[in-house]
Amino acid sequence: MQTEILTLQNIPPANLERIKAERKKRLLRFEPTLLAEGLSPKEAREIIKELWENPELCQAFCRLSKIAATKGKKTGAMMILNVIRWEIEIVKNGDFKVNNNLAPYLGRYFEFCYPQFSGFFEKRRVGS
Repeated sequence: MQTEILTLQNIPPANLERIKAERKKRLLRFEPTLLAEGLSPKEAREIIKELWENPELCQAFCRLSKIAATKGKKTGAMMILNVIRWEIEIVKNGDFKVNNNLAPYLGRYFEFCYPQFSGFFEKRRVGS
């Protein structure tokens, strides 16, 4: 099954600014969730920055998580991240680098964006 990783390049320019503004608002609303997990404000800002700089990753992660959640398939954030890696590096012969430490935050971001799937990912306390 090909996952067809979407990119912002496929979005019409008229919609791009609106989408970026909505993403920025959502990411800023996500910061208190990170702080509640025990991250320092500096660490939370670094995670927000990583998510902001990787919109295609967030989009692909959320799309694949929704597929798994709607099928009732329990999975881990790292597994979904590795499916994305497989798709980009092997199927599309691209280059994809992302720190594994981002996986738990992608899972939390998915549940933040899609509260109907709250609890889909098993979580452990993160932070220092």
